[in-house]
Amino acid sequence: MCPMGGPSLPGFNLLAGAYTGDASDNRRVLTGFQVKGLIVMDPNQQYVWICTRTTGSVKFQMGDNSSASATDVLLHATDGFVVDNNAANQSGQDLRFIAFG
Repeated sequence: MCPMGGPSLPGFNLLAGAYTGDASDNRRVLTGFQVKGLIVMDPNQQYVWICTRTTGSVKFQMGDNSSASATDVLLHATDGFVVDNNAANQSGQDLRFIAFG
């Protein structure tokens, strides 16, 4: 993961970062805080995942790649998010994210 920083506000966390896919299933990407909102982007394939935590995890997937799924990205209970071994974690693929906590 390559963190890109964020503001330091009491009770609010923001982290922009990147990771390179390794095709492992249930890969954890650590943010250091409980994620309440997440955007994961694949700039090369033009699809985006958006996850929010309200009463549970609600996931949306946008884009026209049929291999991408709304379940490719899940919020982790304490310190980051989890990606599966499909479109959100393809081997060698660079992905970007913005995490809100």
